[in-house]
Parts: sequence; structure tokens; C-alpha cells
Amino acid sequence: MGGLVTESAPILEVIDGDSKQELSEGLFALLGHDKAFNANIYIYDNDGIIRSELPLKGYRSDRILFIDDTIVYSYDVNKLVFVDRLGKMVRKINLGKYELHHDFVYDEVNNTILLLVNELGTDTIEDVIIRVDLEDGKVSKLVDMKDLMPEAKDKAVIPEEGNTYGGDELDWIHLNTLDIVNGKDLILSSREYSTIIRLNNVYEQPEIGYFISDETVWTGTVYEDYMLDKVGDFVSQAGQHTVTYLEDPSLTDNQYYLYMFNNNYKGARTRPDFDWSAYVGAGTYSKGDYSYLYQYLVDEDKGTYELIKKVALPYSSIVSSTQYYGDNLVTSSGMSNCFDEYDSEGILIREYKYTSEKYAYRAFKYSFDSFWFQ
Repeated sequence: MGGLVTESAPILEVIDGDSKQELSEGLFALLGHDKAFNANIYIYDNDGIIRSELPLKGYRSDRILFIDDTIVYSYDVNKLVFVDRLGKMVRKINLGKYELHHDFVYDEVNNTILLLVNELGTDTIEDVIIRVDLEDGKVSKLVDMKDLMPEAKDKAVIPEEGNTYGGDELDWIHLNTLDIVNGKDLILSSREYSTIIRLNNVYEQPEIGYFISDETVWTGTVYEDYMLDKVGDFVSQAGQHTVTYLEDPSLTDNQYYLYMFNNNYKGARTRPDFDWSAYVGAGTYSKGDYSYLYQYLVDEDKGTYELIKKVALPYSSIVSSTQYYGDNLVTSSGMSNCFDEYDSEGILIREYKYTSEKYAYRAFKYSFDSFWFQ
């Protein structure tokens, strides 16, 4: 493919694994590659050859949404764009005083996009969720975690060196994922607390449903009653990303799966005195043995979570993603500069290596059916 904005990695290094399973059909979207011009979205095929580039203005996109006959992604720090199959931008939405970070999802039930944002003019970051109504483009605040967890916010401290981005705003919860459930509830991931949070009734009266974390995170606080009980002997997730809700018809009511990229990273800059001894084997920012795919069985009636699947992945303390795609698993380990596809047994089919000064943020696979392909 010619005409790339950047000369970065038109062909990736490909390493075949031990699995004999075929790769799934589709294209990989490499999101947030730091050597790309304005972190453009790069689209690669199964051979690691670039097939398309989606140009961005001033901010990476954290995923691609497929809504009606368009693809939707963020092309600037506070703007969404809707693009048709010919590459024409047919709609733009400006988020005004809100700036994007980490994630956004489409709520098909309410024809709404939900986004993790920073609210400009406040002294905290990465703790607000907004909604964009696609009927009229109206932008409104949906949830401010400071209202739901004020005691946690008040106990956080600003590191002397500033937050992750060098500023002095308090990054006390660091939300990095959201997923919509039944058009009314949210699954959130807090990296700073290594905690999965369920929020219920987010459009009407947002309230905390439960927390999933090691008990040492919340025991002795006003939030300890929200914790689900761990079933089995395993180390709970640490610094997780892309926590995803998964229904299964074989499960009973109020049972479902949550799967995630468990970074296995012991880091919490606003809680410098936290005791990480319960997180046996967890790594540091620059060094670790493995990250993991974790899949939990959640039983809300029993108030429990149980680890039912675990796959060792290349270590990535921060930037990362997991995605069940067909029968396979697609993962991105940004700090290891690779993304991978595994079979249903967790055996590597193929790894894709790229060069980078730091990392790429995520990699997802999409079929682009009824958009580029029939």
C-alpha cells in the first residue's frame, strides 16, 4: 500500500506459534502506535501487511465502532467522526469541555455512545463518564465517580512528580475500560485500584453494584461490603484492562463471565503505601514475567467470582487489550511491542511484532463485514 502518512512498519515481523488452528478472517486495527503521525489507526491483514490507514488529527482512537453504515472513532481529543465505506466523513460530534481517554462503547439499546473522559476545569482526571445521544448529538455527563466514591478520592495523594501525564490533576481512580450491560448497567475497570466495578441504573440513579478485587484493597474501608467473595486459590487481577462482559446461555440467571487482560502489574501512584504482598508474581512498570487472559465466572446471587480460564501472555504493565473473536483470542501486549492471536485452548497461532519508541495502546480485530466486505 502506498501513500502512507508515516513510513512506520508497512510490514510487521510475523512469528508462527505451535497451534495448527487457522487464523480468523478479518483485519487487525493497531491503535495508538506512538511512532505514527498523530497515532493514526493502522489496519493489518493476517500476513502482517498494512492494508489501510485511518488518519487522525490529534489523538489516538481506542477502538472502532460500527453503527448503521459507518465506522465511528475518535479523531481528536474531544471529537468523534462517522465515516462511510468510501472514506467520507459524514458526521462529526464535538464533546466540548470533555476530553477523551482510554475507551468508549456503543449502547445499541439507547442509541447512545458512552465515553470515558476528563472534565476540563476540574482538579481530577479519568473519573467521569459522559453520553452522546446519537439522535440529536447532545452531550451530557452521566457519572462522576467522585460522587459515588468520595472517601476513596479523598484518601488519594498526588505524586510529587505529578500524574501519569505530568500534570497536577489527581488521577485517583484511573478508569481504563467500560462495557455496557443490558442498556442500563456498566462494567468499569479501575487500574489504580486493580478493581472491576459494576455500576447499576446508570441512566437513572447510578449506584455501585459490586467490586471485584483482592480483599486487601477495600477491607477496613466504607466500601468493603461491595466486594464479591473469591472462590478458589488464585491471585486476583492487578492493573487490568479491557474488562468485557460475556453472556452464556448455559449459565443460570445472574451468572455471566467477565474476561480481561490481567496486566499482573503492581502499580498505584496515588496509593504509595499500599501493601502488594497478596499479589504474588506481579511485575513492575518495566519488568514482569507474564500478563494473563483472565476469565471470571460471576455469580451475583452467591456474591462470588471464580477464575475459570487463564492464559499466559507477553508481559505488559500498562497498555494492553484482549478480545474474543470467533473461536480465537486476540491480545495486545503494548509494552512487549506485539499483538497476538491464540486458538480456543490458548495456544499461540501467530504473533505480530512492531517497532516503537514506547508501545501501541491496543489491537482489535474486525471483520468489516457489510462495510468493506460482503
